[in-house]
Amino acid sequence: MPTPRDRKSNSPIDSEQRRLKEQELAILREEAKLRKLLEKAPKLKEEKKRRDMEERHRLAVTTTTRTAITGVLRDNRYEDDVPQLRNRRVLRMERRKAQMRFFILCAILGLILWVLLHYLPSI
Repeated sequence: MPTPRDRKSNSPIDSEQRRLKEQELAILREEAKLRKLLEKAPKLKEEKKRRDMEERHRLAVTTTTRTAITGVLRDNRYEDDVPQLRNRRVLRMERRKAQMRFFILCAILGLILWVLLHYLPSI
């Protein structure tokens, strides 16, 4: 014979309370995990910064350049890594050439579309 306590524990309210309690525990575990991550974040950032600095230092030490050789002067005229002081202006001739190419391509596209529209339905 079921006791009143057994009937009460199987009620929908009790099952909902158990579900909410489990959900609350899961949220608390997640919160604790995120708090630990927040505590570790500055340490991880410093560690990454230190590793990056060590990597840059290692590359700088192991990489040899032409200037590392004694007695050789650096010639910047032919080096690609030297930034240009100003952008080169586009010449009028180049601009006209580009405009002409654009208009010719537009004309060719128009001609192709005209041919497709006039002769394709009759096939």
